[in-house]
Amino acid sequence: MRFGSYILSSAAIAATVSAQSTTVVSVFAAGPTRLPLAGIKGSIVDANAVATTMVLNCVDAPSVTCALHQPLTVTEGPSTWSMSAVISTETRGVEATLTLDQKCKITSSTQLASCSESVGLQLSTEGFSTSTGTTTVTSYSSDSIYYPTMTVTGGIEQLNQPQATQTPDAAAGRIGMGGAAAAAVAAAAAGFL
Repeated sequence: MRFGSYILSSAAIAATVSAQSTTVVSVFAAGPTRLPLAGIKGSIVDANAVATTMVLNCVDAPSVTCALHQPLTVTEGPSTWSMSAVISTETRGVEATLTLDQKCKITSSTQLASCSESVGLQLSTEGFSTSTGTTTVTSYSSDSIYYPTMTVTGGIEQLNQPQATQTPDAAAGRIGMGGAAAAAVAAAAAGFL
């Protein structure tokens, strides 16, 4: 019986999402300092029953409120979160490429998160190159987990697509309105609605 009520409320959520061109979502964050997502917007590029993938970028050009010079890719679901970015720049003939990768396993939405964070740096100049990197694993308790809000300005229709209801390994067949409802439930569980 409860599943039927989930389908009905999820269908209403899915209909609401399809009518919107922007929406505000909460995204996972962890650490001792709470950083706002001021000046950052998201665009949904993929959604399935397990997670939603967004590209984050500055609302306007990089500024004091948004230091992103290149987009970040974030994938979030009820029990997972990942972020990856490759940032390149060149100054005085030295080319630098910074690679960031973070993957978290989340226990409940606010109980515990274990995150693997990797940073790599490659510097090149006049035919010479050097690189370094490091990986750490950090556990965050409930007092270090928070969900700042961010505006999503594109790709909201991804939440209503048939693939939004399928797990990544599922067959490509359509699964109808029940699938759209499941996608809305997954998005709501992930804090995206």
